[in-house]
Amino acid sequence: APKQKKRSDPRGQIRKRRTFVGALGLLLVLDAVLVHLALDAGSPRRSEAVSAPTSDVVPSSYPAQVPTETESPPPAQPPAASVPTRIISALDGITAWRATTGVCPDALALPELTTDSGATFTPTNATISSDVVALQSIAVDDEDVATMIGQSSDDCSPMLVRTFVGGLNYEEFAPGLVDVWYLNPLNRAEVHRPDSTVAAPCANVVALAAQDLVSAAVLCDDQTVFTTADGAVTWSSPVVAPGAINIASTSEGFVVATVAAEGCAGVQLARLAEALTPSGCLPIDTEPEALVGNVALSIADGVLWLWAGDSLVRSSDGGMTWL
Repeated sequence: APKQKKRSDPRGQIRKRRTFVGALGLLLVLDAVLVHLALDAGSPRRSEAVSAPTSDVVPSSYPAQVPTETESPPPAQPPAASVPTRIISALDGITAWRATTGVCPDALALPELTTDSGATFTPTNATISSDVVALQSIAVDDEDVATMIGQSSDDCSPMLVRTFVGGLNYEEFAPGLVDVWYLNPLNRAEVHRPDSTVAAPCANVVALAAQDLVSAAVLCDDQTVFTTADGAVTWSSPVVAPGAINIASTSEGFVVATVAAEGCAGVQLARLAEALTPSGCLPIDTEPEALVGNVALSIADGVLWLWAGDSLVRSSDGGMTWL
């Protein structure tokens, strides 16, 4: 009899397939675990505690910005000194003379007189009657009498003239040059003291202020100031005065006008001793460079007169307050 064919068991085949799939899945999981362990072993150990990110965390793609201190800009250099083109000389708080000046022989001598504290000025002409030009100083004796030093219109040599009638007329008085302090614009390396001419303490004096026959001070173009108390036989050590543009004498010493001083947007006044001591400030909305040559000052009878830019003011407390 023919052999009967063995019938297949569908349930057994299904069980075999499930066993194979399970084994395969187990191998894949085991392989993934082994790969993870291998990678973890080659990387740095992580800290067990991870802090939560904060809003201050900077993304790694942007370098952290390290704050730096903000440097203050360097202070502006004060302008250089030059020969003043203004003169003012007071008798007291009411009467004063003023003038503008310049280079000989072009700068006419046209001084003006006030007898009402600067409210009005009366113009005069010293050149037309005496041929003096380029004034450099004025000394006031009283309301009608004043002595002025300038230059001759002929050869620009030093020249002294006087008025006894409030500027209605002027006359030359050559002997008067012997007994006064003055500068010779033709040679600013010299200073004339009462009785003779001597070497100045610097090569270029731009301003001179005399207190009496033996005491005077000079401002040099390098903004140093020298004083003498023995008629220019000897001079003091230089006092550095940054921004100094003019100088004046007082009964107690000398006052220096400076510009571009820290804390004073205008003209700074400073008493002169071994160093400069600020004594007052006139605020002016003008660049320091524009004030160079355009500032004149005088102190008489306790009143300071200051002519700077478009301002003509007075002070009875050294420049702390102004009239």
